Amino acid sequence: MYLRSLIGPADLLYAFYDMPEVVHDCLRTWLTLADAVIARHQQHVTLDEIFFAEDICYNHGPLISPEMMHEFLGPYYRELMAGVRSRQIDRARP
Repeated sequence: MYLRSLIGPADLLYAFYDMPEVVHDCLRTWLTLADAVIARHQQHVTLDEIFFAEDICYNHGPLISPEMMHEFLGPYYRELMAGVRSRQIDRARP
């Protein structure tokens, strides 16, 4: 998602508190894009795994709390995975 590239690292941390609706809007947009791209891939291949990478920590710990992960990232990850699973076809089997 790399929202910090869009908003900036310090501003993003404030946005979680000051503008949560903007963060959710960005994440909904990411979900729409990610789901469309993955759906196109799934027309041709069976996915073995999906890897989510978030640059939301530093060498001293996370930048957001587990509660914020559940509120801001969890719903979009779950919805993306539900779409992926609903389209998944095992192409190795006849």
